[in-house]
Amino acid sequence: MVYVILVLIIILFLIGYFIFRLAICRNAKKDFILNNDKNSAVTKGAIRIENDTKWLVDHQRKVHIKSWDGLKLQGYLINNKKNHNYVIVVHGFTSSHIDMINRAQKFNELNNNVLLIDLRGHGESEGKYITMGIRDCEDIKSWCEYLVKKQGAKKIVLFGISMGAASVMMSLDKDLPKEVKFAIEDCGFTSPYEEYKYQLKNLFHLPAFPLLDICNMYARLIAKFNFKQYSAIKSVANTNIPLLMIHGTKDTFVPYYMLEELLKNCNTQKEVFIVKGANHTEAQALDYDNYWKTIENFIK
Repeated sequence: MVYVILVLIIILFLIGYFIFRLAICRNAKKDFILNNDKNSAVTKGAIRIENDTKWLVDHQRKVHIKSWDGLKLQGYLINNKKNHNYVIVVHGFTSSHIDMINRAQKFNELNNNVLLIDLRGHGESEGKYITMGIRDCEDIKSWCEYLVKKQGAKKIVLFGISMGAASVMMSLDKDLPKEVKFAIEDCGFTSPYEEYKYQLKNLFHLPAFPLLDICNMYARLIAKFNFKQYSAIKSVANTNIPLLMIHGTKDTFVPYYMLEELLKNCNTQKEVFIVKGANHTEAQALDYDNYWKTIENFIK
């Protein structure tokens, strides 16, 4: 019996390590997560604009900062030279600034300077691990401080989708510069722990305990962060920065009920834009005109 229990414990720890590598390690292939039928909309929600990469090359200026723990974080600055209004555009899980170019173009057309960023562990930024917003929210604060000190920003709007949206929300109670006036989140999750819990059930039909706790142990020991360290729910309950919340009712990657929980706990001025039938990141694609009309009116 003792040997059976020992074998079961070893198996649990091996599965926990597999989940840790799959979800958190940058160099681990994540096709099973992204291309799974249950999460198929993750790779379908972006609107691709022809020659968008050329547009970025023609308009960008590469900038970078150092994170608090010494990582080089890459950004791409698009100036309109008409004002000191800036939008920081934040991508999602395993993505990069490339997938956000169409949104950067639109914000630029609305007379904003735009800063596209690569989150740690993504794109051209350094980092071995994907931290699901835990460290990214601190990096967003650093980018805000950079825009104020180095670019003379007078008004900053934060915009993120999916993991980027959660990162934006988790940054809102981090003593951001007073120049941060608004935040917009598109299909962000309530917390990294709850999102992992949901995905364990959704993809593997496995309970959170004890596997997620074992996975979190590896994250704390190896990647030096804790799934439970921050949550978007706590942040939106402790901020006075106005927040626009966007979600699709058929989201299977970040379920719709997470929006309801965020709304219930959000104590700041808030607006919500819901697209019926939209899956993950599909709100822009399914209702483009109203999507951008809502955003434009909100930041005005």
